[in-house]
Amino acid sequence: MYDGLCQHALFAHKFTGKERDAESGLDEFGARYYGSTLGRFMTPDGPLIYASKDDPQTWNLYSYVRNNPLNRVDPNGHLTIIVPGTGYSASDWNMNMKLVNEAKERFRDSDIRILNWSGKLGSNAISEGAQTLRDMVAGHDFAPNEQLNVITHSRGGEVALDASLGIEHPIDNLITLAPTDWSQDYNLENILNWENISVAQDWVVSAASNQDPKHYPHANNLVLNAPNYGHISAHSAIWQNDSLRNLWWNFWQEHAQCHEWFDGKTNTVHGCI
Repeated sequence: MYDGLCQHALFAHKFTGKERDAESGLDEFGARYYGSTLGRFMTPDGPLIYASKDDPQTWNLYSYVRNNPLNRVDPNGHLTIIVPGTGYSASDWNMNMKLVNEAKERFRDSDIRILNWSGKLGSNAISEGAQTLRDMVAGHDFAPNEQLNVITHSRGGEVALDASLGIEHPIDNLITLAPTDWSQDYNLENILNWENISVAQDWVVSAASNQDPKHYPHANNLVLNAPNYGHISAHSAIWQNDSLRNLWWNFWQEHAQCHEWFDGKTNTVHGCI
């Protein structure tokens, strides 16, 4: 029995270690399914946002890693980075937190990363965190039209917006939770979809800000009501409370960058992630 299970596990995972669906014969890559017999993804990638006239391979929405699988890999078709706020605890912000599992499901992305920055106060800490975020994005081998998603809390939003000035890949979906004021400029053209979420009872946001961070003119703004939380605890409730997270996830879904994906088990093409 043990040998049989080992053999099944060995042969079920094929190209780049991805699991093959027995019924369809397709390999699960998270955002899309891959047909090994064709050497192609079964559905096209998103719009031609990153197409270049100097690189014909960027116009092929079905290709896998620009037809160079010996030197490149595409783990799942997306990259999602979570940026915690000032003074965050690694025991709270880790791969076991509910937010990580929800991001995997909502973005259809198995590659979720938590940015490990100092979490200290001050502009230097923000700048250093922003550079760490840029380096993380630069180290990911994006295929044409792969999405970059970033979720932030508190001053983690300042880290992400600071990083947008020099980041080499557009942020397809940016979700800033309970943001505080940032003095740095940001590159709006590099942020394709921005959800800015706050809680009305949160006094931390107001106390740490020189302006009203609950409403930014370039974002889709949502202010939630959490009367059962105090003015301090409301700041964390936005990512800790199941009901509040569900509300802002649904708000994000209304504005999400569309990305078609194919369900090999039901042979159904879905419109958006």
